[in-house]
Amino acid sequence: MKVVKKCVLLTVVFSLVLLLCPCMYAVPTNASDVFIVSDGQNNVSDSKAKLKKAERAANKAKKKAEEAEKKNNVSSGDKETAFSSKTIEVSDGKVKILMKGALGSFQLYALDNEKSIPLLSGNDEFTSSFYALRVGKKDFKLTNNIGVLVGARKIENCAQMMYSIPKVACVLLTYECISSYPGEQKDMLKITASVLNVGKKADTFSLKTVFDTCLGEQKGPHFSTADSKEINKEMQFQKFDSAKWIISGNDTASMQILLYGADITVPNVVSLANKDLLSMPTWIPNVYGAKNFDSVVSYNNSSVCINWADVMLSPEEEVSFVYYIAVATAGEIPQGEKFIEWQASLHSDEKEASYVPEQKVKAGGSSSQIYIDPEKLSREYIQSLIDRINALENNSQMVDRSELMMLNAELDLILEKLRQM
Repeated sequence: MKVVKKCVLLTVVFSLVLLLCPCMYAVPTNASDVFIVSDGQNNVSDSKAKLKKAERAANKAKKKAEEAEKKNNVSSGDKETAFSSKTIEVSDGKVKILMKGALGSFQLYALDNEKSIPLLSGNDEFTSSFYALRVGKKDFKLTNNIGVLVGARKIENCAQMMYSIPKVACVLLTYECISSYPGEQKDMLKITASVLNVGKKADTFSLKTVFDTCLGEQKGPHFSTADSKEINKEMQFQKFDSAKWIISGNDTASMQILLYGADITVPNVVSLANKDLLSMPTWIPNVYGAKNFDSVVSYNNSSVCINWADVMLSPEEEVSFVYYIAVATAGEIPQGEKFIEWQASLHSDEKEASYVPEQKVKAGGSSSQIYIDPEKLSREYIQSLIDRINALENNSQMVDRSELMMLNAELDLILEKLRQM
């Protein structure tokens, strides 16, 4: 009985409390009631602050959207010249270039009455032909590999491919359609490969390209040069004054890679070998000659590898490598030699400044009769020569004694000339 009386008493007291103070225990009907009942004034202030913050965020987002719209609303011309992952084509006269911006790959064609004849293998979306860059001792295959950003664009009669290695280097390939002689149909490509050091320190940069050729693989010969009509065995060149070019061709089409003359950047080494050998990570291929263009996995599969000499580049410094490809169809001969002769006639009165013959000056003799470009008398050029010599001497695997002799001879002549001034 006592327990029951206590429960009844507590119930009566609780009921009186509810009657006297109903608002203290009112059940909220929605979220806004919660704020008002618990701490009305403070939460109203918080709501206003949150509203202002949301408005500021909205305004900021709107501003960014407007800026993005302005950036996207470029002219049609700007859109056409922007690097992208699209596939682009440039054709003029007898030549055509196709570049895949998504992969960083390319294909070259000879045009015969608007019929496109591939000059390179089409395997793996053209990726069997490629460029590669060596920075210091690290190699980068220039395709859409991890760490390499690629894009292609079309400007006038040029096709360009950009390869960007963040914080290391930027490589720009420019393929331009030109004529072997004024007034004639475009039948050549001028290729300029520019390398820019975007790193924070000076380093040595080397470039090479591999062309997976296909024209001479069916009937042969695989290749020919200015002094060799037929090449059907692997071989390697280190001098180009007599070879001058490499031709890959058949009765349908031919391509002629010019290696010497005009404003061509003379390569360091050119290798003709099986495609699998030239695709290996070895920077300069190990070609021993007198071997067929065969490997364990491919038969009669010939390719060309061009290695240019390494160059020391300071941050933001750039170097360009230039060469040409002439094309022909229907059994005709590419006109690369005609182009070289025309270029030579234009500059017949100019003395060649990029090469110093080793036998011109005897020991202790005078260099007063040797022409030296005034730009080569600058401190910057002399320092670049010294840096190049040091780079070669410090890399036992890449030592080219003939180049070292030429560079030292050029340095001696420049210093002698400065002493006479």
